[in-house]
Amino acid sequence: MRKSAKFSPDVVERAVRMVFDGCTAETLRRWVRRGERDGGVREGPTTAEQQRVKELDREVREVRRANEILKLASAFFAQAELDRRLIVEAHRDRLGVEPICKALQVAPSAYWREAARRRDPALCPPRRRSDAALLPEIERVWNAKLLA
Repeated sequence: MRKSAKFSPDVVERAVRMVFDGCTAETLRRWVRRGERDGGVREGPTTAEQQRVKELDREVREVRRANEILKLASAFFAQAELDRRLIVEAHRDRLGVEPICKALQVAPSAYWREAARRRDPALCPPRRRSDAALLPEIERVWNAKLLA
């Protein structure tokens, strides 16, 4: 007959405290298996390997999202001058502003600043406001010269 192992009072106290704190037999079993895998005793991925797989999965998702954004933007790239704002506005509800700006190498703050200026022209720089005020007159003169 086998004699049961004797544990120190400290070990018994810690074990009882763990049970009272909600540590179940299943939790303890998982910790032991993880320790065995990390120690090379048991087959399977170690904790570090599992963490690396999670990081790689996250990176793959980001790359796929960036590829999707760039595919959507490729039609705009064919134009002589790329207006990144149009790309962001067209797809921001589905993909989000920050990921699109990251893929297009545009600062999200620049997009938000421009959006605020479109909502409130008083936020525009003085030169832009004066250009906007002069635009009708410039177009009138240009059209008059064109038709003359």
